Amino acid sequence: MKSRILELDLTKTFVLIVTLIGIHSFYDLVDLEMLDVADSAIGSVLNVLGGTFGAPIFMFCMGVTLGFSRHQTPKDWLHRGIELITIGMVLNVLRWGTLAFHAYVAHEPELYKGLAIIFNVDILQFAGLAFMLLALLQYLRANHWVILLVGVVLNFIGSALEGHFTDSYVVNQALGYFYPTPTCCCFPLFNWFIFVAAGNMMGYLYRTIDMRRFFAIAIPVGGIITAVYMYLTMVAQWPCLRTLQGDWGLYWMNPYDALPTAFGVAPFMIGVFWLLAKIVPDRWVPILSYPSQHINQFYCVSWVWIMWTANIFLFVPKATTDAQFLIAWLSMIALTTLSVLIYDKWLQARLTPHFERHATAWTIGVWMAILAFGAWYFTHVPEPYIMPY
Repeated sequence: MKSRILELDLTKTFVLIVTLIGIHSFYDLVDLEMLDVADSAIGSVLNVLGGTFGAPIFMFCMGVTLGFSRHQTPKDWLHRGIELITIGMVLNVLRWGTLAFHAYVAHEPELYKGLAIIFNVDILQFAGLAFMLLALLQYLRANHWVILLVGVVLNFIGSALEGHFTDSYVVNQALGYFYPTPTCCCFPLFNWFIFVAAGNMMGYLYRTIDMRRFFAIAIPVGGIITAVYMYLTMVAQWPCLRTLQGDWGLYWMNPYDALPTAFGVAPFMIGVFWLLAKIVPDRWVPILSYPSQHINQFYCVSWVWIMWTANIFLFVPKATTDAQFLIAWLSMIALTTLSVLIYDKWLQARLTPHFERHATAWTIGVWMAILAFGAWYFTHVPEPYIMPY
């Protein structure tokens, strides 16, 4: 087995650069009162790509790569899970903490309520919980089929629990890490683990069969499923298909959306990049694979640049046309890439040993600070808390 799987690298790079950085830039760097999404060609495309072809594929690819990791014991995955959740909380502070600065400078006190999103279950928090669940399943000696079954069952359970919550926002936020509640709850574990589980099954196939045979079936069948699903979502607008009905329809992923996406759209999309990988010139491979090989760095750094531009660098005007947005989007890609390159070349070797030697202390310190802020915030800021979009 080769050390890198080019079609996975291309898929992850596409999701990072086009869908995630694209959609995040659009909603935070565009003046949506001046540029309506319905009137924006780029915005309309990104809404589709950022829904079905964004986060679900991102998490599916994470599942595919699980079996290629050098660290696969339950203890390894438990530690990885804690690390990802902690990084996710630090990222939340770095990006959403900027709302406090914006609220102070712009004299918009309502924005302080948006600081609740620091406790949001976002992609990294979900990934951390997924690793912890995988550690438990591996400890119980669950095979790939059992993990897949758990993913499907949890999606149904998470959807069934939607609408069941308490009178306490704090309790609901804690429950939101597992199933949808009316809080800052973007990627609850139960509803989204299906993508990691399905990807994990595909990763098993990578290691056991000739993938040419798999893609000979996955591309046409997955293409049909994708076409039908997108038609029913965008044209027929079936109400049970919610990924394009709004943010919460995507975030609170139900079986009607999750099943065709996990078993049709995701394999088809990777199959398309499998075909493209055959014609990509060798000299392009290092460039096209670079974001994928540094996926967490690109994800975190891009978010920081986007939110600092939106809430701290207030002298930067928000885009009001597609052309202006395109410049903002390309700027975020360039700044992110440059930052990651600088870190990898000059900073990582110096910083990593220090953090690794004191990993436990850093983790404890982060969580003490987060919990202390939460204890103050939820007793001083009046409800209701809001998402900043």
